[in-house]
Amino acid sequence: MPSFEAIPFWDDLAFIFGENGAVAKINNPFLYWSDSSGVTKAWPLSYSILWILFKIFGHKYFMYQYVALLVHGVNAIIVERLFRREDIPYPIFGALIFLFHPLHVETLSWTIQLNTTLAFTFYFISLHQLLDFTKYKTKKPLIISFLFFFFSIATKNIATPLIIIFVFILRKRGSFNKALVALLVLPYVLSSIYFSIKTLHGIETSYIEKQHSIGHDSATVNVENNSSENIIKNIADKISQKYILLAMNFQFYIEKFLLPLNQVFVYPKWKFISVTGLVDIFLFSLVFLVFSFRKIGSYTFSHNVKKSFWFFFFSFLPFSGIVYIPFMKYSYVAGHWAYFMVVGLTGLMLSLIQLLEKMIKSNRIITISLSLFISFLAFQTFKYVNIVSDPEELLEKTIQQNPREIFLYTYLSKIYISYEDYQMARESLYRGLFVDPDNAEIILSLIKLKGKR
Repeated sequence: MPSFEAIPFWDDLAFIFGENGAVAKINNPFLYWSDSSGVTKAWPLSYSILWILFKIFGHKYFMYQYVALLVHGVNAIIVERLFRREDIPYPIFGALIFLFHPLHVETLSWTIQLNTTLAFTFYFISLHQLLDFTKYKTKKPLIISFLFFFFSIATKNIATPLIIIFVFILRKRGSFNKALVALLVLPYVLSSIYFSIKTLHGIETSYIEKQHSIGHDSATVNVENNSSENIIKNIADKISQKYILLAMNFQFYIEKFLLPLNQVFVYPKWKFISVTGLVDIFLFSLVFLVFSFRKIGSYTFSHNVKKSFWFFFFSFLPFSGIVYIPFMKYSYVAGHWAYFMVVGLTGLMLSLIQLLEKMIKSNRIITISLSLFISFLAFQTFKYVNIVSDPEELLEKTIQQNPREIFLYTYLSKIYISYEDYQMARESLYRGLFVDPDNAEIILSLIKLKGKR
């Protein structure tokens, strides 16, 4: 409820409500789909939907929150139906965990993140239809499946790695041979490639500061020393950096799923050479190795455990650090990237709890424990949404954890300027100048504020 009173924040201003926003300044939603229009976007369906909502609601920001919550509620029902269909234990608890998890606070608080929730809806409709196809062997569900998959990646290109889930379904459930599976998934792959290219192009054109983080630089070699030995070393360094980043991000999302404490807008960047980093690398390597085997000693993994883990892993890949995302110049991780991952992690947790229940033979203990966990999630969600609904408080809390991240001070000053509180805007910039006395952006911003009271 507090988020209904919030003002637009971060990308909402830049892409939707600002005068030069991609939504507010366009009169025809079909322009987002045209390569010759000059306003083509990587995810045209999401912008078309936001354009329609903007025409209906205008600057009534709380209405977008209602829409986001409605879509999120539908997604929770979809999760429950999927868990029940796939025999994941405790499907209602699974839906409630998904519904109340605080990792979704940022996703639901920012209007622009409606693209994530809708991409989720479309993908899981596609998944359900593909399961129907393997069951009934008729063309209609296959066509509907591809149509909604296309809607998903045209809304936000998150589900591309999850095509591998479709391959598993067609092979295991449909019992199709490899050639037929390849033919059936070809339309999904081609459409994913198309939107992946558009997404990568969008990333390239968004490098405002051309600022790359460790592990995200391009794999080019220094021209001054381009010997074969240097090329091999450069590639090896890139691979090792990517692997370290993948391992540490992997640990972060599991930890935040189980213990979503002290959430902030921007998390501090990892220190690659640290004890924590070494532990993360070891644990990731161990977990990935274990789940790559069907059987460990005398223990055979249940089907639910395996498929939940792999769904989490493939939904994690786009945000693992393997592909550079512009936001990563500030932080390698973000809470709103976990929307798809929560489904796999929830299924994995509930499947492991089912194994525990067989050992302790007490359903009541499990029910009480899950109820307490959901209550804990709801409480953390309530705490965080109160902070997210107040941009100044959110940024101040984030600055406490990232005191050297200059963009936080400059963005905070822009919020105060929007309130015409120029004194507080100057104070925010001076705080940033104390951290980085030669920062040109801060100096220029202070010059622009000169004389304003």
